Amino acid sequence: MTPSGCRLLGSGDLRQESTPVFNPNVWIQITADETVKCILNKSEMGQGVFTSLPMIVADELEADWRNICFGAAPAGETYVDPVFGMQMTGGSTSIRNMFNPLRKAAAAAREMLVHAAAQTWEVSISECQAHQGTVKHTKTDRSLTYGQLCQKASQLPVPQNPSLKKESDFSLIGTSMSRLDVWDKVNGSATFGTDVFVPGMVYAAIARPPAYGARVISYDREAAKRVPGVSHVVPIDRGIAVCGSTLDGAWKGREALQIQWDQGIQSDLSNESLGQTFVQHLSQQGVSARGEGDTRSALRHA
Repeated sequence: MTPSGCRLLGSGDLRQESTPVFNPNVWIQITADETVKCILNKSEMGQGVFTSLPMIVADELEADWRNICFGAAPAGETYVDPVFGMQMTGGSTSIRNMFNPLRKAAAAAREMLVHAAAQTWEVSISECQAHQGTVKHTKTDRSLTYGQLCQKASQLPVPQNPSLKKESDFSLIGTSMSRLDVWDKVNGSATFGTDVFVPGMVYAAIARPPAYGARVISYDREAAKRVPGVSHVVPIDRGIAVCGSTLDGAWKGREALQIQWDQGIQSDLSNESLGQTFVQHLSQQGVSARGEGDTRSALRHA
């Protein structure tokens, strides 16, 4: 079950609310009701990023895990993967590529909240410590929650090089946590791509090359556009997309294209030919990319 008050957020939830919002960067929002929203630029496809990425934020932020929520980032340059330079998910890189950016974003937010508390109490920042969604004054044991501090923190400059926690101080990273998205998927409230409808929406069906590298020689655009509901016929890098007001119309428009393809780069490439090639390579000596230690001995004594 998800933490108390946690829910799956859509891009519509990323708006500024009437209550005070502390929004130090594009990845984090904290509101007066103590909710900490993590905005995620990766797609959840069963690999757990809707939980693991918020864990990074919550740990570095010193947030109360019970107050963590998440939302899918909208399309935009500010949400690109810093390594890929685009919004994409794949290659087991979500944690690898976003670990440091999210830690830095959370650390900056934490420092701003601590600074806000120090200003409120008129004490030294060194006497204030963030822990579990609150900032405490170590000498007097006074405390303020992140929700109470978010308005004052939002008025402070954002640190460009905040201090990160030591790995020995991690409390969430590296642990096993229940997935945040499970409850919404079980009760049916989670929104998937097929649940989304917007005004003027069209469906696309793509005619793909029959062989590797095959290019279009000719196609019947007008025949496809005569199919009821078809609005656009769009050549793309690897095929032709037919857009229509209904999925059935897009499918039928694709069939009406009557595409003629060239032979492509390697017309005989198929699952079967690749399988045979892989099997043949099993009997050949492989290429060593790196050699370190005695793997055979280590496996034998493991």
